[in-house]
Amino acid sequence: MCRKFKKSRKHYQLAMKNNLTIEDLYEKFSIYAFRMIAKKRYTEHEIEKKLKARGADNGICQRIIERLKELDYLDDRKFARDYIDYRVKASPRGRFLISRELRNKGINKDLLNTVLDETPVNELELAKQLVEKKNGKISKLPLIKQKSKMYQFLTSKGFTRETVYKAIELCYNPGANQDQ
Repeated sequence: MCRKFKKSRKHYQLAMKNNLTIEDLYEKFSIYAFRMIAKKRYTEHEIEKKLKARGADNGICQRIIERLKELDYLDDRKFARDYIDYRVKASPRGRFLISRELRNKGINKDLLNTVLDETPVNELELAKQLVEKKNGKISKLPLIKQKSKMYQFLTSKGFTRETVYKAIELCYNPGANQDQ
């Protein structure tokens, strides 16, 4: 085998098939990564996954990810912060569901906890807004059924049980729990 291709048999096979060098492969996958980043923001994990699906090995993936980070196109902390802000404003979710969504996108658990602690999310206010918004659709049902549906709806949105109970109590019994 040539000295250039000693690191990876997979690269060697791909390069020989297409008459490419390792640098040609790096450039090919870099162009693909830049096109992806131009369309939408990704986490490091998502970029790596997509590059590997295209046939890149760990070495090329890491080089491309480092280059994207160097150019400030890839930053998991910034991605997580922006994602949380988006979820709070556009499509409200509780901390639990936001956390799970970001974990599925490959955000490190420690980084995720740090960003969640830095970003103020008033779950009770979000839950109350969702209850008020959804309440018009179910207002014709009996009160017990309304509360049951609201409980199911809010828990499906990732809110904690305590937050759900408080939000429902505040929206359906406005005079109760004023001191909380």
